[in-house]
Amino acid sequence: MTRLVRAAATRSRRAAQAVGSRWSDAVLTGRRALWDRAGRIGVPDAVWPASQDSPGRTAPLANRVMPLPPAWGLSRWLWGDTGNRNDGGDRSSDLLAVYLGRTRPTDSGDGCFATADAAALVADRAAADAGDGRGPHTLVVVADGSAVDVAQSLQDAGVHRGCLVLDDPGSERRAALLSLCAAVAVPAGTDPLQSPWAREAGAAGVALLTHTAPAPLPRDLGLPSERRVSGRVARHTLVSADPTVLEPVPGPLPERLRSSGLVVGTERRRVVVAGHDLKFAGGLIEHLRGEGHEVRLDEWAGHERHDPQLSRDLAGWADAVLCEWALGNAVWYARHVPDGTRLTVRLHLQEAATDFPARVRADRIDAAVFVSEHLRRQVVRDFTWPAARSLVVPNAVNIPGAPESPVEPERRFRLGLVGIVPSRKGLHTALDVLHRLRSTDDRYTLSIKGRRPSEYPWMADRPAERDYFRDQFARIDDDPLLGSAVGFEPFGPDMDAWFSRIGIALSTSDFESFHFTLPDGAAHGVLPRSLSWPGADLLYPLRWLAPDAVTLAESILEATHDLSQWQAEATEARQLVIQRFAASRVLPELADVVLGRRRAEDSA
Repeated sequence: MTRLVRAAATRSRRAAQAVGSRWSDAVLTGRRALWDRAGRIGVPDAVWPASQDSPGRTAPLANRVMPLPPAWGLSRWLWGDTGNRNDGGDRSSDLLAVYLGRTRPTDSGDGCFATADAAALVADRAAADAGDGRGPHTLVVVADGSAVDVAQSLQDAGVHRGCLVLDDPGSERRAALLSLCAAVAVPAGTDPLQSPWAREAGAAGVALLTHTAPAPLPRDLGLPSERRVSGRVARHTLVSADPTVLEPVPGPLPERLRSSGLVVGTERRRVVVAGHDLKFAGGLIEHLRGEGHEVRLDEWAGHERHDPQLSRDLAGWADAVLCEWALGNAVWYARHVPDGTRLTVRLHLQEAATDFPARVRADRIDAAVFVSEHLRRQVVRDFTWPAARSLVVPNAVNIPGAPESPVEPERRFRLGLVGIVPSRKGLHTALDVLHRLRSTDDRYTLSIKGRRPSEYPWMADRPAERDYFRDQFARIDDDPLLGSAVGFEPFGPDMDAWFSRIGIALSTSDFESFHFTLPDGAAHGVLPRSLSWPGADLLYPLRWLAPDAVTLAESILEATHDLSQWQAEATEARQLVIQRFAASRVLPELADVVLGRRRAEDSA
């Protein structure tokens, strides 16, 4: 596809976005009145995510539907949200989804309520609606095409306030709707592993609420933190019960011999690597130079601060440019890179919660590289980046020599957590796990590697973060099972030495893009164990993951009760990391993309 065709396609997509934004702005203040008058409001096509990204109808369910942050266009239109989020487990809305599919109740177990029960189901929730324009509280999806009749029945019964009724919009748009929901209600007795609706909700990481009609649905759906855990449990249960619903992304990568300096298959190229933080690009830079390419760096002082003249000179010099992080660097280079110069942008996580991806001229990008599939899907959905030029290449993990043998037996009882700031890193969950472990065996300890909260200057401006860490440190001091079992080691480059003393590499984050600690620990002979944060099961084996603190502690107990079992599992984890994430496999893949030896389309 030529640059001109790409530019035209991008202009068309952005025009549709602009129309959607104008439409959204026009109806935001009046949407509550429309709901109150009609009991139903159609969702304009312009606010749905663009139908440009699908892994295919034959892809497993959990690859097609996954826990993603709220679809931004819909969220903005319904609630007036003004920014993007990157937390696929956030269930902070009170939106409850209900599927209707039959005129009379049956025992089909398909997860649908009868259309005749619609008014009774939403009665209490509609009565609690204050009419203050906060957006819908109940989403009613009608599978038999009778949404107009259902909406009229709610209005006739006077229970239409705050209910959004629509005909089934299809699987791709249902997935977008599920990203907005706190829970999905299904009839009591529904098998969550058999009902299509329940399976789809589980794949999306949305909790199931079993309910007996015609009793009114509950007003209170519990705390957002409880919904988060319930959503993790729902997806983990589904993918654990049926391994065929999930395929890892990426799968094993081929092993390739390291170049000795002779470039095979391409001439010597001039490559620019641009960004404010190049710590994840160091291995690639070394690899490209090892192949004989000339690499120059455009090191930015911040997300948008740089030397414009230096950047112009480098853009004119380069055959290929890699923007590390999709921030101001990607915005600038997409505007200024000359025709004929290949531009690759690599996204990590933080960019998805900013407006930088929306400002990038996507028609100028030859390849968009993501470190994980769930991040790729979110950015393609919310920023209309072309899916055909996006692909997943994970972070590269350096594989050290085999761990020393014999291993110290007590090592397996030491948990290691790298970084506890910000609060989404889940220190409270790590403490929950440790408390449960030490209730059974007091040999378990926790080593925390990294900076303390007080070492971050921005902490002074975030009272909620300060309060959170104050509470967690007080808990460590006050709990006799924790006080002597939690140790801190300062931030530093001595990760090899630290990992040599650790038995379990722990991840308790609410959300991540990749969480390098898990594969890095496994490469060092440490057994990984993690909460199943959204997207984790696409990267890592299910046996590494658990949906909550209780099952995470149980998994650790089971893996560490016997030294030989812990060693065997740690060895297996190391081999998996070598196959999927070893630098010797990942860096050639990434170099091929940057140099144009592999196109994003080839990964489809």
